Amino acid sequence: MKIRLATSAAIAISTYTGTLAIVYGLTRFVGDYCWAPRVGGVLVGLAVFTQGIVFAHGNRMQRMLRRGITLEKRMMQLCYFMSIWGTFVWAVGDFITPIWGLEVCSK
Repeated sequence: MKIRLATSAAIAISTYTGTLAIVYGLTRFVGDYCWAPRVGGVLVGLAVFTQGIVFAHGNRMQRMLRRGITLEKRMMQLCYFMSIWGTFVWAVGDFITPIWGLEVCSK
């Protein structure tokens, strides 16, 4: 149980950090076009797409993973976090101005 929780937490933390890193990188290299809401919208879209894949390939998703849960459950955990975090970033991403010392959405 503790290992499953740690794995789920690691997936959530990496998605959270990856989102901020993408926003940081886009702002740094492309310019400040307030990327946070756009990246949040893409996360929500990826979550919906992943749910479609999971339910379209139900038989393949029933495979048990090493941690004792099915691939479907692991993918749905990722979908739920991506949809919640993506919706939050999409809705209030323009209010998140300092990310790792870089001002985003400052215009």
